[in-house]
Amino acid sequence: MKTRISVILTHLLFLAGFVSFPVFTMPSLGARIHLNAEEFSRSLVLNNILAAAGYYLNYYYFIPSFNLKRKYVHYTISLLLTACIYLLIPSACNIVLNWLALHFHFVDSLVMPIGPLLMLTLAFMLSYILHKHNEWKQSQRDKMEIEMQKNAAEMILLKNQINPHFFFNTLNGIYALAIRQSDNTASAILQLSQMMRYVLYDSEDEKVLLEKEIAYMCGYVKMQQMRLGSNNSVTFEINGTATGLTIVPLLMIPFIENNFKYGISGNQETRMSIIIDLTEEVLRFRSKNTIVLRNQDDDHKGIGISNVRRRLDLAYHDRHDLFISELSDEFVVQLEIKL
Repeated sequence: MKTRISVILTHLLFLAGFVSFPVFTMPSLGARIHLNAEEFSRSLVLNNILAAAGYYLNYYYFIPSFNLKRKYVHYTISLLLTACIYLLIPSACNIVLNWLALHFHFVDSLVMPIGPLLMLTLAFMLSYILHKHNEWKQSQRDKMEIEMQKNAAEMILLKNQINPHFFFNTLNGIYALAIRQSDNTASAILQLSQMMRYVLYDSEDEKVLLEKEIAYMCGYVKMQQMRLGSNNSVTFEINGTATGLTIVPLLMIPFIENNFKYGISGNQETRMSIIIDLTEEVLRFRSKNTIVLRNQDDDHKGIGISNVRRRLDLAYHDRHDLFISELSDEFVVQLEIKL
């Protein structure tokens, strides 16, 4: 609706400009207006109707039919023929009106007070410039749409990479419980089914409620804690309220997965803390975990970290800060997102 109103206003401004152009650009015209206002008004109306017709003919027919198809000879011939017709019509009107005025004395001759060719040339130039401008704007919109579609497809691919990674790590945890014949095995499987529902259905949306995302992370942490020993300390805190806020799904879970994958040991004491602070529309995520020595084949950052970096760049390009550091015995992640 707004676009349609904008187009109508543009056309009205164009027509108003054409009507007022001779008055402000040709000083000698002012004297003629005072001398013969009726004659001037007839001439002005005729010239501007023809100039406006030339404008729209060029904008809606000549440029799309010839210029955009690189038929420049046809385009030039069309403009010249239009100019000739434009000049002939006022002349024909003058002849008819002069003959009527001569024989019937009640019709004044119509004298062309402005250069008709100048007006038509201006109409052609304006229509050409405006058409090229609109063509450029459409091209920019098309490029932006293609880029958005490309980014959306990449986001889907990256998110799909997370799912197998999540199930692989989670099933390993449940397997460890089953080997020990732990009483928590059944609870872990139930927790997994609830998490799978979120991963397979809720997270398909471009963005999800932050409350659901946090609930998912809480469930994951609880399930992982079922297999930990007393020597593993885990702190998980949520400060602030997430009501009404949304976020790209499964964005922080790779960091938490890596905490449990690379920061837990059955033989030595380990510490892990995951803290999420919510203030207004800013989310701050901080995680620390003890680095447990593993084989050189294990990549501490894992596949999930590079995935998260790219997703953050796509979804929160200039609205996030990610800091990752690896000290001698501690791995630290700090993430801030303007939601």
